[in-house]
Amino acid sequence: MKVRCIQLLDALGGARETSPWLTLAKDYHVLSLIFDANGTWLVRLWTDAETIGLFPLRQFEILDPKVPASWIATWNRHGVFELTSPSWAQEGFWDRFYEHDADAVQTVHREMVKIVAE
Repeated sequence: MKVRCIQLLDALGGARETSPWLTLAKDYHVLSLIFDANGTWLVRLWTDAETIGLFPLRQFEILDPKVPASWIATWNRHGVFELTSPSWAQEGFWDRFYEHDADAVQTVHREMVKIVAE
């Protein structure tokens, strides 16, 4: 799945001119697609800050809707639905990634290569 950034928003949903995370008119590979407990669609992306972030889907236009073959659908106990890589669906995975756990970081990069290759 691939998207193009069409607007920049701050954490409260207000318009921004620039962002350290995203660039207007730039294309991004979607790493996960999430429907959160508040009813908001989010995309997980590799950002311009060279890390992973979550962003409201409304900031993007969908260029390629093809879902990677490796993704699975998950529901967590908080009512969050996610299309994601099986290895990323493990409870606590993203906490480990953001804590710079070497295994989690390697797993992210390995799965990103698969997603981009599709």
